[in-house]
Amino acid sequence: MKKLIKDTWKTMLVLLLGAILFLMLPYVLTLNSNSIIIVILNSLAIAFITAFVLGLTIELAVRKRLAKDVFELAFGFGLDDDIKNELRWVYGIDRLAINASFNYTIKRLRNVSGKVEMREEVKLIIKNIYYKSIEVNPHVGIQEWFHPEGSSKIESLRYYTKNAGVKDIEGREMNDKGFILRTKKELVKLAKDETVTITWITREIKYISDLTNVSLGTAILNPEVKVNITRDIFYKVDFQTREQGDIIEIAPNHYQFSGLLLPNQAIRLRWWEKGSVIANSN
Repeated sequence: MKKLIKDTWKTMLVLLLGAILFLMLPYVLTLNSNSIIIVILNSLAIAFITAFVLGLTIELAVRKRLAKDVFELAFGFGLDDDIKNELRWVYGIDRLAINASFNYTIKRLRNVSGKVEMREEVKLIIKNIYYKSIEVNPHVGIQEWFHPEGSSKIESLRYYTKNAGVKDIEGREMNDKGFILRTKKELVKLAKDETVTITWITREIKYISDLTNVSLGTAILNPEVKVNITRDIFYKVDFQTREQGDIIEIAPNHYQFSGLLLPNQAIRLRWWEKGSVIANSN
């Protein structure tokens, strides 16, 4: 295999050098611009350049496909076809949140019994880990719970790329069934290894004993969660992975999952009133 790859690149080098030689010969030989020899040499140079470009394109495509076939053969041998499809899905992951922080502030509502306001602040840095450009859709969606004390609200959503700078996404819309508030679709093109920084702030009215889940359509590396909550409320942070992995408490109420969350694996924050625990224990 190594010899085949080496021979292929030798051929590519010969084509490139041949094209350069055919382009330089008319100047070296000081031929007349109308000479038939120049026409022939230019035609040969174009043919060699075309062969080089086609060869390079095919080489990269074949090597990418070969790597994928080797991966599937090595890890999917003997597995059920449905499981093999899942392996192909994992292999096809094209983006990774290399930095992800989720901050939650939960406080009681004034003059209202049994309800709290939950504020979520998120920052993501998503990197294109694919071999070619991809499109990312910076968006957020939250549930509408129809509490009389207030509606759910997406306070802000913005993204930043090196080329486009900072942009706010203003549009909001409800889904067809009228209970999910979401931002309007906007696509951002990322070149290979390019990143986009996405931030958002949302607010929801929840019950004193409740939970929230957040899941993304991208893999997340070492996500962090911070919780600011009143002292008379218990809470628990879970990372919904196949294996729980290492959860590190970086600081009081500040946690990090040491590992990888696959797309659509959720982070769950659950909280409950301390008095309800005492009541249930009696």
